[in-house]
Amino acid sequence: MPKKEKIRIILRQLNGEATPEEKDFFSQWLLAKPENFDLFIEIKKLWETPMSRDLKFDDTKALMRINQATTRKRQINWHHYATRIAAIVIILVTIGSIAFHRFVKVQPENVITENIKLITKTSSPGEQLRITLPDASVAHLNAGSTICYPEKFTGHSRDINLIGEAFFEVTKDSLRPFIVSSANITTTVLGTSFNIKAFNDQNITVTVATGKVKVENMQEDMIGEIMLLPNEQASYNKNENRFTRQEVDARHYLAWTEGIIRFNNDDLQEVANMLERWYQVSIRLEVPRDEKIHIKGSYKDKKLYTILDGLSYMYNLSYAWQNENTILIKKETDMPPKNAYE
Repeated sequence: MPKKEKIRIILRQLNGEATPEEKDFFSQWLLAKPENFDLFIEIKKLWETPMSRDLKFDDTKALMRINQATTRKRQINWHHYATRIAAIVIILVTIGSIAFHRFVKVQPENVITENIKLITKTSSPGEQLRITLPDASVAHLNAGSTICYPEKFTGHSRDINLIGEAFFEVTKDSLRPFIVSSANITTTVLGTSFNIKAFNDQNITVTVATGKVKVENMQEDMIGEIMLLPNEQASYNKNENRFTRQEVDARHYLAWTEGIIRFNNDDLQEVANMLERWYQVSIRLEVPRDEKIHIKGSYKDKKLYTILDGLSYMYNLSYAWQNENTILIKKETDMPPKNAYE
């Protein structure tokens, strides 16, 4: 999530303007990472300073008004406020006057701020959703995924939050980029179609079908970006904190939108994760740690046992139901692997 969006969320809470949905989202966001709570405390301290209440949030006039504030008759300890004032100026310049005028109560009192409702959609295991966004863009949400977006887009960008996998068909708008945030990674476009896979505790991949896409790492200590064209894919390795880019056939990574389970040289753990999301089961793996099993193939409208039978034959695996919801998959070592394309 971009820093300006984090500050916007915090300010709406401090102003008492947050909707019930925004309050629920804020509570979850605040506890998600320690740095979120630290940012909230920092902004809250700034907001509670007497001077910050008197400022008219215009980034071109902020410094002048701060200087004027220090000449008032009341006694102000400059050294006490110097750090806070500097931080206020940075925030003003970063966010810009438009964002503050929209989300902060400013003088005069008759200025009306607009409450924007946040909408959250979650697809259950085994379920896929088609969601039309406020700008007529379409999000195809894969099983076990969550998307959060405003009831209507305002300002200079169209901001979305995603956990899981989604394919976006974005309505072109040259004045307002379409930005999807997944953990610390943001994907920015004007009008295109692309797929994002960003499940928790897994690497993030962005695959472009049409148009041009910018993918950025927004961590403060590691800011980087990569540009993608059609049939290109960026993978972000969370452990190594770096991007890689490769050419792919985008159709293989969009097959799920047509009800096709496709394994693109995925390791066995990722295959198990995918089957869990599609078939609402729990899968346990008993495979030696040094055993590297990468799986290729596709299945359309197949029963789970059909897929498991195929994987068992092709990759020398065996499986057994431990109960009605749990499957154990083991490695058979007495036979060489088959060719997946025979």
